[in-house]
Amino acid sequence: MAHQDDALGEDEQAALERVPGHISEVLQEMYDVSIGAATRQRVIREIQDLEKVKERKLVVYVANLRHRQASIDEADVAPLTEALSQLSPIRNLDLMLHSPGGDGSTVEKMVDLIRNACAEEFRVIVPNLAKSAATLLALGADEILMGEPSELGPIDPQVPSLTTPYPISAYDYIDAREQLEKALKKAEQEGGPTMYLLQELAGLDIPFITHCEKLTEFSRELAAGFLRKYMLRGDPDAAAKAAETAKNLLSPALYKIHERRISARTILGRKDLHLKVKLLKADDPFWQHVWALYVRCEVFLSGAARPGPPYAKLWETAETAVCLGPGIDVP
Repeated sequence: MAHQDDALGEDEQAALERVPGHISEVLQEMYDVSIGAATRQRVIREIQDLEKVKERKLVVYVANLRHRQASIDEADVAPLTEALSQLSPIRNLDLMLHSPGGDGSTVEKMVDLIRNACAEEFRVIVPNLAKSAATLLALGADEILMGEPSELGPIDPQVPSLTTPYPISAYDYIDAREQLEKALKKAEQEGGPTMYLLQELAGLDIPFITHCEKLTEFSRELAAGFLRKYMLRGDPDAAAKAAETAKNLLSPALYKIHERRISARTILGRKDLHLKVKLLKADDPFWQHVWALYVRCEVFLSGAARPGPPYAKLWETAETAVCLGPGIDVP
């Protein structure tokens, strides 16, 4: 961890006044990494000042989706804990979240840490995407702020596959077993051949499929629990609405693929997703600052404006910044 100098020179101040800027401007101001960090942290302070009435503090968590270590994992716990400690006491907290998802058990821990540190309202701001386990994290908030580019995603767990280079939904393994069982029952009832179906069933890894069922149930319980406890708190129908929302966010029949985009307009237009989402307009000053900050984070993580390999993730507050993978470094 390292504290950044609040003082900005004339050139840096001029760059700041052009927020939001074009990517070419961002590249120029981030050529010197220390200036890039100072500019990002200055924008963080401006965002906090926009919400000064409610004394909000902002934590930024942006992942580099092109990096193999971009997923949420246990390595995120230390920088989050440190950020919360530095910002304490926290009345209201915003988390700017851009992530492909990751480990659900880590998300459970992160939400607990945030909730224990935050006295009143916790909001998640999604500038671009918060998918899979990152959607779960957003469900632990009181409100989700989104813009037109923003998206959440289905929360069905993904598991490694021996036959594909990418993970597969745990539901696919469960569904494969259920379809075979249905086909076998039908064949037995109709007197059809069953040998090949029995052979296919025998070839399934039953303990692994059981594990897939447990992962899916964990995701459902975590989503419903977060919603019931936080976002739907005080609603007399909180339990039923939380269960319905969790079920629909898990549904492969509804979304077909795990990467399916769930926009703010989609959420606001449906009656079976009981989420408190606020859609910010493109000309909203708060959204403009958020987008300016997000673009700067993306450019920094890509390595386009500095020497060395790209980073996987950036945790940042108005005072400090920590980058994860490869290794740990401070801009």
